Amino acid sequence: MADSIQIVPRQENEGMIQNADAQMAVIRAAVQEIMMPVMQNMAEIMQHTNEALTAIALQQEAQTRRMDALEKQGSWSTTVTARQARYLNEGIRERAALLLAKHGVTDRKRITRLANIIRKTVFARYGIGSISEVPRCEYPVAQKMISDWLSVQKIREIVRP
Repeated sequence: MADSIQIVPRQENEGMIQNADAQMAVIRAAVQEIMMPVMQNMAEIMQHTNEALTAIALQQEAQTRRMDALEKQGSWSTTVTARQARYLNEGIRERAALLLAKHGVTDRKRITRLANIIRKTVFARYGIGSISEVPRCEYPVAQKMISDWLSVQKIREIVRP
């Protein structure tokens, strides 16, 4: 075993270390030279990918907004059913009769006049010309609007002949 171990003089050992350091520096430089373009290309690819994903996200956002607008437009273009229109008209007549009854007015002509005023308020709210044109999605809102309708000035005009 003693024969297999070689003793290297110190000077020669230092030269090998310096030679190894030089070889490592050369290897690092070669790896860096080879890898630098690869890394730059990868960075460019990642940047382009990021830009493409951002563009896709913006397109999806715009598409979502368009779909929401289309859905809203579709729900606004669907009008109430004939039965719902009848219920709205009945609600208008009942509200007019109730408001005038508080003032002791039971005349059908006056009730009809106030009902027409309430009806015109609904028309103005939705920009329509008939109760049957109320958007179906707004039916509960129109019902609430009718049940809450109150214009003291208009009622006084009708109560005072």
